[in-house]
Amino acid sequence: QMLYGKALECMAEFAKICGKNDESAYFDSLYRDLADKINEHFWNGTAYVSVMKNGVRSEQIRRHQNYFGILFGYADEKKTKSITDNVLFNDEIPYITTPFFKFFEYDVLFKCGYFDKAFEGIKEYWGGIINMGASTVWEEFDPNMKGTEHYAMYGEPFDKSLCHAWGAGPI
Repeated sequence: QMLYGKALECMAEFAKICGKNDESAYFDSLYRDLADKINEHFWNGTAYVSVMKNGVRSEQIRRHQNYFGILFGYADEKKTKSITDNVLFNDEIPYITTPFFKFFEYDVLFKCGYFDKAFEGIKEYWGGIINMGASTVWEEFDPNMKGTEHYAMYGEPFDKSLCHAWGAGPI
């Protein structure tokens, strides 16, 4: 929903740039309506939950939607503070292991003013890949893995891409 909302917001801006004011207002209205619904249905008072099913809000909290909430402007200052306290710096929330999405994590750290943590994390994460002997960017990296575990993905022992352009975000 957050990605769809961001796309609607972009469409409104593109229409405006093209002089299509009626279309811009239409997409902006759709975006604002969706943003209100996201905050109404997915915010649990502490963080954004990952799913709603049959009108019931999940209790599952993941980093992805909370990072988008901050970066895409769904979270106001109070929600952003709650997300940083309860998600960003919460070791109980599963960590991001793909370089592609790590980019968003570090973008959130920078946006929230945690510059040292962002730079430290970039050095540790991408540096960890380099320390494994890589000369390319991997599809996923989990520093807790050992040996050939680093090459497994999707339930297959050697299915991980070891040359994954999407993971080069900080570069």
